Amino acid sequence: QQLSDAAHTATEATESITRSKSLSVLVAGTITQEIENRKRLKAELETQLPALRSVLENFGSSKQRQQEQARLKRDYDRRVISKSGYETALLNLAQMERQIQSLKAEIVEKQSEYDRVAQTVNFLASLRLQLDSDMPVAISSGVTELVPLSNQVIEVRQVLSRAKADLATANDQIGPLGDSLKVLNESIASLEATPLIKAVKEPVTVLFVPYDNLGSFVEGKPLYSCAAMVFWCRKIGSIGTAVPGEISTTHPFFGKPMRGQFIEAKLTDERAALKEILHASRPVFF
Repeated sequence: QQLSDAAHTATEATESITRSKSLSVLVAGTITQEIENRKRLKAELETQLPALRSVLENFGSSKQRQQEQARLKRDYDRRVISKSGYETALLNLAQMERQIQSLKAEIVEKQSEYDRVAQTVNFLASLRLQLDSDMPVAISSGVTELVPLSNQVIEVRQVLSRAKADLATANDQIGPLGDSLKVLNESIASLEATPLIKAVKEPVTVLFVPYDNLGSFVEGKPLYSCAAMVFWCRKIGSIGTAVPGEISTTHPFFGKPMRGQFIEAKLTDERAALKEILHASRPVFF
């Protein structure tokens, strides 16, 4: 059962690894596509930011604009320009200032967007490395919109790691369990060959042999039965295998305690099983 369980675990772990790798390919494809999308946006921002800064520089510095406003004031005071001309010039300067502030805000926004995109690209690249790595998952922070994708990476890695660990454990168990099963089967086969186990399936005749006589009862030798102790003897079968373990009984004639073993009797004449004494060799008188 343990070997079967280990093999089942190994099969499930292998299937889980296959599924995890398939999901890993899908997630990796999604990450790669996201990286490409962000890189295109990053490239656009890298083009837009210098252009916006160039436009801002064309407006001149704040000091230059202050100087221009002061010059207009002097010209108006000296009556070089009319009041309407002065007011129009101030209005133009005010509009320019609003454009400058709007341009600065756009640059700040574009720069922030660029930083976010760059961070996202780095985060996605880190996710892809985590997906392909055998090292423990270590995702510190990222973009909120990518949390589901991050969770997928973590899930794939956890399932894959757990499946690999289960497979390794199962494989470590299968070898020793297989060896144990082999030894067990050999033991069972050996036991099934004994008279004790045979008796479970079919009738088996055994003889009680005292230790003093055990040397005469060799497997394969003939068995004899006599009509009167040691007279008129005939072959009635052969000696089988010994049954493990010690047996204690009493002598059939003298009632004395005896110790010995059971030995299988392979009888050709089943009636001989009713005899109190059988011989392992032909008696002198026959």
